[in-house]
Amino acid sequence: MVRFGEFKAMQEDLTHLEQLHCAASDRLARLEASDSEVAPQVEILEAASVPQLPWRPLYARDAGISLGAAVALGFLAIWLLPPAGGGSGGPWRSDEVQWPAHLLCSPRSPPVCRRPTRSRVN
Repeated sequence: MVRFGEFKAMQEDLTHLEQLHCAASDRLARLEASDSEVAPQVEILEAASVPQLPWRPLYARDAGISLGAAVALGFLAIWLLPPAGGGSGGPWRSDEVQWPAHLLCSPRSPPVCRRPTRSRVN
């Protein structure tokens, strides 16, 4: 008899759990149905295609751009900056090239920081 009472209690619990399962399944079905109604409509403009070449960086193009920029900046620096040996280079003349000490020195600086003088070129 004790076992029969346990059986009846377990059967009631099983019935209750089956009801909960059915209710959850119904609610899931309603949620899935409402999601499909709310979901945005998608229009395919063009079918997907397989690329002819795999995507990767264009190393040769990038190296060419870098090399060209380096050469251009090198020529610009050689043309604009005065030569270190004192020869003539670009728009500068060696006797006119002096460090801009007048920009770096204040009015109270020692006489070493005087405004540079330019010599005449014949």
